[in-house]
Amino acid sequence: MGKKLMGGQIRKRLIPLVFFGADYSSRGRTLTLPQLRRYGWQEDWSFEEIKEAIRELDLPSIEGTYYWGDPRNRQSGNLELAKKFWNLARRRVGLFRWIPFVKLVGVMNSLAHDNVGKASDIDFFVVARRGRLWTVRAITLWWLKFLGWRAGRKKYLKISPDLFLSEDGMDLSQAGIPNDYLLAYWACDFIPIYQADFFRKFWQANSWLKNVVPVAYRSPQYRPEMEVRGGAFRITILLEKILGGSWGDKIEASLKKKQLGIIDKNVKKFGQNPLVLVNDQIVKIHFGDDKRYHLRAVVEEFLAEED
Repeated sequence: MGKKLMGGQIRKRLIPLVFFGADYSSRGRTLTLPQLRRYGWQEDWSFEEIKEAIRELDLPSIEGTYYWGDPRNRQSGNLELAKKFWNLARRRVGLFRWIPFVKLVGVMNSLAHDNVGKASDIDFFVVARRGRLWTVRAITLWWLKFLGWRAGRKKYLKISPDLFLSEDGMDLSQAGIPNDYLLAYWACDFIPIYQADFFRKFWQANSWLKNVVPVAYRSPQYRPEMEVRGGAFRITILLEKILGGSWGDKIEASLKKKQLGIIDKNVKKFGQNPLVLVNDQIVKIHFGDDKRYHLRAVVEEFLAEED
């Protein structure tokens, strides 16, 4: 595909294109020049340096965006459809005003990239108060099921709360592997939409990002027009007081035991090399291949190619 790049430093400038080109969940995401700079790996590449690499490789483009891989699978995203998803996400996130101990809720994955399709859902990440992770997760899943909003076999415009974190476990590098490109590119695009002020603490907890995606770390993503203003309702605050002591500790322990049983059962039933991170600081479950190793291998192979 085009002539070979000369020099390892030039190759590094194209890591974002290679990564997203190999990520089968990105639906052929294309990248603009500002996005290529934002995702620059371990460096703050200038636009001229990125353009130099593009010229060296003679990269193909679609409407001012660039891609790596099969052009039949490339697309820049349907912005009108993304707007529909965002508007629904804003309405749905209001549910968390009724759930006690919620410190932060945000959007991640495909919607954070405005790259949704007819099979997409809305992925939320949730940060819970210290010692109440399992309580927040249990109440959230119950409400989503009761309201019929949770993604299942039908995913389109449904809610998928894929990640729950405790406020004392917000450092996502604890779940990483060396040179984990997926973890860095995933985390740097989290967007807060409820209790957004708390996002600063989340960002500080993930300061390791400044070493791997320095431009992205300096410019966290915000969508102020999609943020839900106001915090928890009074009745929710009252529940926090009632469940904040020893009685709440017992409920937390009971809910943890029950959920761990369900998770273990589902892993045995559905899991084929699943990504399962479960403890009192994080609950992240993905029933499917853990693609971190595949994506890392693709990028490392590209960087190791002979000049």
